[in-house]
Amino acid sequence: MSLLLFAHNPKEVYIFTDTLATTQDGEPMLFCNKSFVQPHLNMTMAMMGVQELGNRWNSRLMASMLAQDVDMLDLHTPQQLRQSEGRAASRSCKKG
Repeated sequence: MSLLLFAHNPKEVYIFTDTLATTQDGEPMLFCNKSFVQPHLNMTMAMMGVQELGNRWNSRLMASMLAQDVDMLDLHTPQQLRQSEGRAASRSCKKG
């Protein structure tokens, strides 16, 4: 289970997440960052769920996503996340 709390005010935003990553069985595995700042998009991102997918999405936003703002990003996000999720799932199947 993940914890994500946030408060959005006109001049500031607070984001709180837990840092525990677990195995698919729910066993503690490691501590990690679950929130990321995207200054070039004037946004922040917090993730829950599969860490590999969240980290890959953060890297994509920082390095190669061609978007000027959140609205433009919103046009590309669903398809791009589905592609990333598919790659993560196929890699996971190959490991097992």
